[in-house]
Formats: sequence, C-alpha cells, structure tokens
Amino acid sequence: VIDGALYRIFHNKHSSERLLLVIPSSEVTNILQLAHDHATTAHLGRRKTLSRLNSRFYWPHMRRDVADYVRACILCQQYKPTNQKPGGLMKPIIVSESWHTVGIDITGPFTKTRRGNHFILVVVDYFTKWV
Repeated sequence: VIDGALYRIFHNKHSSERLLLVIPSSEVTNILQLAHDHATTAHLGRRKTLSRLNSRFYWPHMRRDVADYVRACILCQQYKPTNQKPGGLMKPIIVSESWHTVGIDITGPFTKTRRGNHFILVVVDYFTKWV
C-alpha cells in the first residue's frame, strides 16, 4: 500500500520488478474506457489495449475483460476491418430431370440392427424430392 493505494509487485523475466496499481472491480469499466475509447488511444485492438494496461494496472481476469470490451465496442465493429472472409454466395441448383442430381448422406450411429448395421445411407433425388 502506497499513499492509500494498493499495488501489486510484478516480477518480469529480466528479474526487475514493477508496481502495478490494483484496480477495484467498480473502476474496471472506467479504466477500459480510458485505455480503449479515449481520443489518444485510437481504439486499439485487444492485444495493444491489454499491453498498455498490463504496464500500469492489475485486476483479476484483465485479459478476459479487455477482450470482451474491445469485442463489444460499437465503433470498432462499424469501422475496423474484419479478419473474417466473407461467406460464399449461395446459388440455386437447377435440375432438369430425375436422377440428374442426388444428395447422399449418412446418419447414425443408431442401435445395432439384427444384421449388425449402425448407420443409414440416405439418398435424395433433387428433382422429385424422393428419398
């Protein structure tokens, strides 16, 4: 405790130690807002926001809280590019006659039959919709 504030001693790999201010749970949201939303932080991503906080502060579950906060940030969702590939466009399957196109699937395992089978092979004709 220094000047009425609780600090945690952090030992890094190079045997030096740092004092990290312990943040009470009631102030976590305020610290996250300052570290992520403030004009000088430019809505950094999860990794960089966590790095900034790790250098000065400590609270339990900090990594999870930062990830949740950044993931829920409305501005980041609207303006930051996504790393996800766009989904493929679906196209209708044009079928002109019976048995031209069929869908085949296996379902199971089920309880063993008298013949020792556990699975069912399902074949559907796309034209007639017969199974």
